[in-house]
Amino acid sequence: MDLDAQRIFGISAAASTPKPPTFVSLPPMNSTWDSLRTLVTSAVKSGILGYPFLMSGAVGGDYHFTRNTTKMMTFYSLDSPPLPSKELYIRWMQIAIFLPSMSFVHLPLDYQDPYVTDVMKDLMNTRQKTVIPVLKKFLKESLNNGLPLIRPMWMLDPYDYNCININDEFTIGDELLVAPIMEEGSEIYLPAGVWQDGIDGTIRKGNIWLHQYKVPKEKIAYFVKMPNNTRF
Repeated sequence: MDLDAQRIFGISAAASTPKPPTFVSLPPMNSTWDSLRTLVTSAVKSGILGYPFLMSGAVGGDYHFTRNTTKMMTFYSLDSPPLPSKELYIRWMQIAIFLPSMSFVHLPLDYQDPYVTDVMKDLMNTRQKTVIPVLKKFLKESLNNGLPLIRPMWMLDPYDYNCININDEFTIGDELLVAPIMEEGSEIYLPAGVWQDGIDGTIRKGNIWLHQYKVPKEKIAYFVKMPNNTRF
């Protein structure tokens, strides 16, 4: 099953785990950096609660609202958000390609910028070649056992203190680790095992912190779990 090609629809709540093509929608998100920072924790939380098939909302945010008001407002009464900044849009897309589904209010072509278009093509290529196969692999496990597709780090190793305390990294199943970097000087933790860097292809042994890990703006850090007997 191609999670991108399916005709899916979202519901806002469910009493039990829905089966595809029914996805549970995250609440609408404001088109801000603060909302982007909550995207990972919201996706992980939904999976833990028993809803692995997640509709994460529009890339760049579902609406834009920056001031307080005493008037009753609903998501449906808000206009579509203005075009987000290029950096916010790209960073949002970098996370969204690793989630079970994607949706758009604004398309990359709306920016009329070859840089944005090229970045999006590269990200979608990563999704098709790397992410979709892993999502498919763990789909049956989620359907049969209700296990999350998008998992917190502690599910890799519940006895690793570092994994328990990390909330800005996540995994797809136990084979693909994603580490969005939102600010300069961020650190990445690799749990036990052997991991291949998705950016430069280098092989790294786990149980280490990667300090001052450098990521180009058009890239997102991710690591593929390798067999433990991998030589490097």
